[in-house]
Amino acid sequence: AAIGRPILTLLPELSGTRLFATYTDIVDSGTTTLINDLHFPPKRDGRDRIAVAQIAKTEDGISQTWRDITEEHENSERLALNEKFLQMMVDTVSDVYFSTAQGRVTWVSPTSGHVLGVPPEQLVGHELMPYWHPDDRGRVEALRQSGAQGAAGRETLRWVRPDGATMWLELSLRSVALPDGRPGVIGTMHDVTAMVSRTRELEESREQYRVLAENASDVVARADAEGVITWISESVQRVLGWAPADLVGHVFSEFLHPDDTSVVASIALKLRSQGYAMATARVRCRDGSWRWLESRTRLTV
Repeated sequence: AAIGRPILTLLPELSGTRLFATYTDIVDSGTTTLINDLHFPPKRDGRDRIAVAQIAKTEDGISQTWRDITEEHENSERLALNEKFLQMMVDTVSDVYFSTAQGRVTWVSPTSGHVLGVPPEQLVGHELMPYWHPDDRGRVEALRQSGAQGAAGRETLRWVRPDGATMWLELSLRSVALPDGRPGVIGTMHDVTAMVSRTRELEESREQYRVLAENASDVVARADAEGVITWISESVQRVLGWAPADLVGHVFSEFLHPDDTSVVASIALKLRSQGYAMATARVRCRDGSWRWLESRTRLTV
């Protein structure tokens, strides 16, 4: 019923549209036109339809061929949205992402500017090795070679910024095939300077505590919740004759005088109620003698 009828009778909604204007131009000029994003009335599901159409003039009118690309168009839009989201994530996170081929940077995230002190344009096409601390370059190369062989690796290394400041980065590398087909490596750099500083401060504090405890005249010890000795200062040898290794792994009550073992329950009760306890008891020395000691016990985390 459509053959022989005017197109505007069949599709009055075409009047005044770009498509109808294209029909008119083709009739007047005789040129063939390709339209890559032809929108046409939706199907029953309500979805807009998009097609690629080729329109040409014939002896008695125009001919049109078209291909529905709605699914392709929707997939492309979803892909573009995903790429935009991923780019937004890369641009806003504090980590630095990069890729290299033959040791030179092929791409790096914009975060390199504020994290590393070097903007992307100064890194792409260049090697990263000159920025690593000289003492860490051997480990960087070993990690790179391991990554080139397909093994994922991770190291904590020092990066020297252009202003001379040194920062600690956790470097992760993995071997991949780059988008252009070349073998390459992708990596991330995560700033761990603050964590390394805290760890060092804690280690220094522990060392100071150890030196203080080992050189004090009092005996300093740590025990777990069951009362098992986990560490005891060297001063115990001067006071009781026991070497620290003789006591670690044992409970305090093993060395108390039989008549004084009740203080263990008293200490436990005070620790639960007050977090602190004092007690006096006789402790066995290595030579079998007994020495009166005053203890001060405190709960720690």
